[in-house]
Amino acid sequence: MIKFGISPLTQGLPGEVDCVRLVEELYREVQDAERYGFDGCFTGEHHQQATGQFTSPLVLSAAVAARTERIKVGSIVLLPLHHPVTIAEDAAMVDIIAKGRSILCPAAGYMAADFDTFGVPPRYRPSLMEEGVEVVKRCWTEDRFSFTGKRYSLHDLSITPKPVQRPHPPIWMAAWSEAGARRAGRLGDAWMSEPIRNLPAVQQLAKVYREEATAHGKMPCVALMRECWVAETTEQAIAEFGPGALYYHRMYYRRGGYLPEWEPWLKDVKSAEDITFEMVAHDRFIIGSPRDCIAQIERWHRETGADYFILRMRQPIGPSHERVREAIKLFGEHVISYFSE
Repeated sequence: MIKFGISPLTQGLPGEVDCVRLVEELYREVQDAERYGFDGCFTGEHHQQATGQFTSPLVLSAAVAARTERIKVGSIVLLPLHHPVTIAEDAAMVDIIAKGRSILCPAAGYMAADFDTFGVPPRYRPSLMEEGVEVVKRCWTEDRFSFTGKRYSLHDLSITPKPVQRPHPPIWMAAWSEAGARRAGRLGDAWMSEPIRNLPAVQQLAKVYREEATAHGKMPCVALMRECWVAETTEQAIAEFGPGALYYHRMYYRRGGYLPEWEPWLKDVKSAEDITFEMVAHDRFIIGSPRDCIAQIERWHRETGADYFILRMRQPIGPSHERVREAIKLFGEHVISYFSE
């Protein structure tokens, strides 16, 4: 059965950041998502952002877990920036607070500002990810252990308390490259995509991931993060959501997130302002009426094998908090219910 998660807004506009308000709105949106059938809530991490990007997904997940009863809480953590023992301890506490509803989502990161903040050389990302995931797992599953690697040397560790889930909370590894997809297949319980890659890219990455997971005796699980908006009509959905989504994906372009081998239109783009909604929405967004969204989800499921969709239904500019709540309700009542039958 296809399941759905939500990735709520965790930032505002430059000069207009009211984090207290954003947190309260996030709580209400996640509670609505729980009420209307969403399976999970996923929050991420960035640093040095003028838009007030929240920086501590594990802290936020703990707060969400304390205000919900059923929905899973996923924390997209930039693992190379943190000591894995700290992540293991904090994530175990989240799982305890959530009564076994947590998912840890390690990501390698890509933004220079994130690495500059912590003084971590970006070239260390692969080894920090590999060793970090192993250390986290051993902290959760072994009573006492030692570890010697390229980046970490640990002696006679005993980490308590352990998570509620056994043998450990699911580890969904976020990646948008073939190397990352292979790593997810070897080390993770699922591969989570970023929202930037288009359908052909996701198909290729999913293939790489599945081959690696199968070779290591694992049952593959593909979780796609997508921009999503639902309204009574397609025209209304694009009018409401388009400006905010375009704003955000122009930011991705400025940060070098798009790759020429997957995006033929890049050859005609000289600046972010040249990018149109049609360029970034095609084979990437899930947007339209409930019927449109159902058809698009069925296509993604059919062509990539994805069985979990994490939806970003709010942007720094665009629909208001109240409209987001209405869209969550509409999606739950007409789209999630369709896939639950």
